[in-house]
Amino acid sequence: MPAKLRGALPFLIIFVLAAGLRFYALGRIPPGIYWDEVIDGREGLEAVHARHLRVFYPVGSGREGLWINLTGVAEALLGANPIGLRFCPALVGTLTVLFVYLLARELFLKRVALFSVWFLATGFWPLWISRMCFRAVLMPLFLTASLYLLLLAWRDENTGRSPAATWLLAILGGVLYGLGFHSYIAFRITPLLIAVLFLTQYRRRKRSGRMTARWLATLAVWLGTAFLVALPMGLYFVHHPQGFWARALQISIFSSSQPFRRFAHAFLATVLMFNIQGDCLWLDNIACAPQLLFPVGMLFLYGLMLAARSALQNDSQALGSGLLCAWFGILLVPQLFTLDAPNAVRVSGVITPVFVFAGLGAEALYEKLRHRRAWATAFFLGLILTGGVEVYRYFVAWARNPEVASAFAQPYVKLGQHLNSLPKGTPRYVFGSDWGVEIVKFLTQGDPSIIYLSRGQLSTTNFECDSVIVPVHNKGMAFAGLARRGIRIHAIDHEGFTVGVVQCGR
Repeated sequence: MPAKLRGALPFLIIFVLAAGLRFYALGRIPPGIYWDEVIDGREGLEAVHARHLRVFYPVGSGREGLWINLTGVAEALLGANPIGLRFCPALVGTLTVLFVYLLARELFLKRVALFSVWFLATGFWPLWISRMCFRAVLMPLFLTASLYLLLLAWRDENTGRSPAATWLLAILGGVLYGLGFHSYIAFRITPLLIAVLFLTQYRRRKRSGRMTARWLATLAVWLGTAFLVALPMGLYFVHHPQGFWARALQISIFSSSQPFRRFAHAFLATVLMFNIQGDCLWLDNIACAPQLLFPVGMLFLYGLMLAARSALQNDSQALGSGLLCAWFGILLVPQLFTLDAPNAVRVSGVITPVFVFAGLGAEALYEKLRHRRAWATAFFLGLILTGGVEVYRYFVAWARNPEVASAFAQPYVKLGQHLNSLPKGTPRYVFGSDWGVEIVKFLTQGDPSIIYLSRGQLSTTNFECDSVIVPVHNKGMAFAGLARRGIRIHAIDHEGFTVGVVQCGR
């Protein structure tokens, strides 16, 4: 085996595993579809069909348009179903593993990068967000990839690479950073991180006499490109300023009568979420479990301590350590001012530093054990076991829990799939008005043979023989009302829902 391939083999194995875990059984896990996913999927598909892709979609307090548009394209290719909805997050989550590896290798040792992406590839939290149609999954990818390309372009002045290649890296990085402003509301705080990175590097270079015009020009190209890519979103908010604040004000602690108390609660919840008590919604987590498995959480704390010490002592790893510490602190700020902390989605921007901190902790521990063969073997077996436990927690302990099926409205999804499976031409009537009906409408994509009835219409509609009637709720009331009209119904129970077939003749 060539030396380069042999050296890359550990990462390639982890990367293939990460991709497999993110794409495996996308149509079944999570077991249903969440309401927010339906909104994005419906609007995205409508926009693609109408050929009218938007920068910003104002429905539901407003959402950035990039994710909705990407989801719509995926659905146009793969269908209006859970796979079409979740193909993009699985792809984005897989690419995030690649760029976290590249960034960690750029800033630290190769082993740190490998440990980091092992925890990232198998961890419950990154696995969960990589299999949900939530736009927040874009944030770690865009921020990680754009910063990696910027650092790589800065390094070029020491490698002899041509200026044209440097500018190309800077432009690509700027495009990705600019796209971040089209991804998720919390990305708007990242200019603080860029300012910290620039000031830190500027002082270092000025102190060491390595300040160059090429270094500054590279940053200018990166920032200029990012500005142009983000500009359409900025122009939208200039003309629709309410869109910029609507969602933030809705969830802000300042909408509460006790904002300082809410802030204290959010701060404590954020501090505890990684190792003590995480997101308590079954939709997002194994209710209230820490975001990190215990051994990974301990390595995260160890790595965070090492990084903070390295940044303060200004040693050889100070650049990477300082960047990660600033990244971690700044991207936690959005959650500190919101009402529902801890929230696994809102802190997705810290996924990269959290798992690189864990990688730093693992590397430091391995260095202490590597000369003792038995201990080193136990260390690697522990890593493998940790990944296995995390995969089990996601695909079995969480995915098969009835609370999760309820959170993802699984019966409505099965109902929509059942309606799609009936022979063409079968008259189908759906009775109900709650949000579950919207899930059914999304999955059946406006099939003209499906008629949606209100309570008043149910009592006046003439049903053909062998018509299928599906009460989304209150089936007893619906079928009793039909019986009073002399309509005979043969009820068939399915898992989570009941259909009635109109019987004619004797």
